[in-house]
Amino acid sequence: RYGAWPRSGEIDLMENVGWEPGVIRASVHTEKNHRRRGNHNRRVSGVRDAHDAFHVYACEWAPDELRFFVDDRKFYTYKNERKGPEQWP
Repeated sequence: RYGAWPRSGEIDLMENVGWEPGVIRASVHTEKNHRRRGNHNRRVSGVRDAHDAFHVYACEWAPDELRFFVDDRKFYTYKNERKGPEQWP
């Protein structure tokens, strides 16, 4: 809607990389904050058995914030600062 990445935003509900098997990340990329600038918004949650067991990952998207969960446990809240699409995906 607003152009190519990162202008249109991106929400990563769950990311896991092989060198950190017990670490789950949630990220919010926007025009203002993204990995190419090295300032993207993300939080980490420890999930020891992420590679061995089933888990439920969720994101609740409300007008004022995004809330991220692992197994019904909230570990990250991203607030809408009302600065438009540069800050809100």
